[in-house]
Amino acid sequence: RKALSAYPNSLYARNLLVATYLRKGQPAKAEEALAYALKYAPNDPTVLRAAGEVAFANNRFTDATKYYEQALSLEKDSASLRTRLAQIRLASGETGRAMEDLEAASGLDKRDFQADLSLLSAHMSQREYDKALLAVATLEKKQPDNPLTHTAKGTVYVAKKDIKNARASLEKALSIQFNYLPAARILAGLDLADKNFGAAKGRFEAILAKEPTSEGALISLADMQVAAKALPKEIVATIERAVKSNPRSAAARVGRSLANCLTSQSFSTVIRAAACTRCTASSPFASGRPRSSRMISTPFSDKYFSASFSGVNVGSASSALASGSNPASRAIIALVRRFCLYGK
Repeated sequence: RKALSAYPNSLYARNLLVATYLRKGQPAKAEEALAYALKYAPNDPTVLRAAGEVAFANNRFTDATKYYEQALSLEKDSASLRTRLAQIRLASGETGRAMEDLEAASGLDKRDFQADLSLLSAHMSQREYDKALLAVATLEKKQPDNPLTHTAKGTVYVAKKDIKNARASLEKALSIQFNYLPAARILAGLDLADKNFGAAKGRFEAILAKEPTSEGALISLADMQVAAKALPKEIVATIERAVKSNPRSAAARVGRSLANCLTSQSFSTVIRAAACTRCTASSPFASGRPRSSRMISTPFSDKYFSASFSGVNVGSASSALASGSNPASRAIIALVRRFCLYGK
């Protein structure tokens, strides 16, 4: 705001203010901040992109689509613009056009793979698993050494109930990056399904052997200990390691609240601790991938969950943490859920 008072015509400063308001969940203020830019620079692609996000945040899908179409007409070869337009169309129910946009965006930039991830997510949501594998094949050509690629592939195979190929893909992800927690968590889930609790815990113990202070691995290990019905003192010890290694961590504080409740069964304390915690993530809007309350999720990312146990709603705890990009934030969601489901 201070920059705008000195340089009212600065589109960069104004777009940054708009993005800040959107990130804080204040779409009305974002729209007010954007009005000047729309009036004096109605054909600037960055302004039109911001206008599309403001409209989307206010659930005006038609306006959001219009602004992104205008921006795309000015930057026809922008893969990011076409990808975001497709995401908005998916959210508004225009699935056919969205798929066309994503396929077009995928071919525009051999380095950018956001369109491929969105296309994969869309096929997964419609249970089109063979088409999802085709999207993964394109992603694999662009990002062969990215563990995310092989984790995505493994996720599709899990959905197809092809566990052998799923494990192979996920192991490939870990061979590229030993501490890639999304792959480790899915593999641990497969181990749990096989009642192999030792292997599930071993996924995270292997990471901790090389990175003893890994917060996400410690919390995930505690999750596995709860699943294996370990002694409360063992679970508490693991969570205390996470707190000691990361004393300022929001996720670790929630974990400590869980640990304190292991014997008292105080579910309300768990939920209050989680709901009052805010795991702040950097704004995707600032990096060219705007986020709103309806941001499209990918099939290998943790999703919001809503469940209840003994009359306590768990959804608020999840939503407080699920927006965080920190792997520890996602790990603690799983731990809260496991805690409630097992009635510890």
